[in-house]
Formats: sequence, structure tokens, C-alpha cells
Amino acid sequence: MTPTPPADSRPLTIEERSILEKIFNAAGSEGELLKSQVQAVTHVKPWPNTVMSFDVFLHREALPASVPDGVFDTVGSVSDKTGEYFGEVLVWVKQGMISAVEYAWIGGEPPICTPTAEEVTPETG
Repeated sequence: MTPTPPADSRPLTIEERSILEKIFNAAGSEGELLKSQVQAVTHVKPWPNTVMSFDVFLHREALPASVPDGVFDTVGSVSDKTGEYFGEVLVWVKQGMISAVEYAWIGGEPPICTPTAEEVTPETG
């Protein structure tokens, strides 16, 4: 039986999917397993006081990646066209599955929109 997402969930936007796929494309075989999960997740719960940070719900079966719980070691550094650094996109993993996406910004005010995939550069820690 396929799990049913919560009623207030929504599909990931094209930009959210593009950012995640860009991060996972730079992360080798475990990134490929996580990338295969992107089409199987929905946005379920936004985090307080942020535009892009949210929990996800895996709505169909997917293979888990062999990575530790916590922040995935490839992150998306966010910079504008001039190279000014704004923060990073972190992917949280639990039991080999994507569990949340976090946009950690620098500065006092949170961003007013999701970064574009072009503004994200994957970096492996």
C-alpha cells in the first residue's frame, strides 16, 4: 500500500526539484539514490520564519542511500551573479531517505524567495 501524504502537502516546485537534483548530481552513487527519491517526495511542513526550509514526505517506495543520518555531505552554496554568498541549501537525511530541505542564509533578514538552481553551486564537505 502506498503511503498517503498529509492533506496540506504539495508537490515540490520545479525550482526545488532542480536544486535538489543539482546537489545530488554532484554527489556520486549515493547522490544518485537520493536523486531517485526527489520524484517521490512532497513538501509537507514549512519551517517557521523561512521561505525554503521544509520537511518532506516520501509518498512511494524508494531505495535508501547508504549515508549517515543528518545533513547530507554535499550542500548547495548560494551566491548571486556577482559571487556574493547568501547561504546554503542543506538536505537532511534519515535512514537513507530525504527527510527535509533547509535554506540556511546569512544576515538578519530571511530571503523572500527560493534561490534559483543557477545560484546554487554544489560543494562536498
